[in-house]
Amino acid sequence: MFNIQQTVDEFIYSKFINNINEIYVLKGFYDININDSIYYRINMLVIQNEKLTMFRLSTRICSINIDNIDHIRIFMDYRKLNFRISAKQ
Repeated sequence: MFNIQQTVDEFIYSKFINNINEIYVLKGFYDININDSIYYRINMLVIQNEKLTMFRLSTRICSINIDNIDHIRIFMDYRKLNFRISAKQ
């Protein structure tokens, strides 16, 4: 079984783990690459019944069986603003 927590540990803001599920709230919104498929602006991961479910705010994006996951990569953090505002007086 693929260890999701070890892979995303540095991006986790908060986690809730009990007998039924594992919920990982991320520090911001990230692009996540799973098995060469990219899922955009994900901010929460839930593992329940051997399935990984990804959420963007309160919308479920995708569910994947844990056994089908070969690799996970996390790319972009949307918390940082990358623009500059300038005004002339």
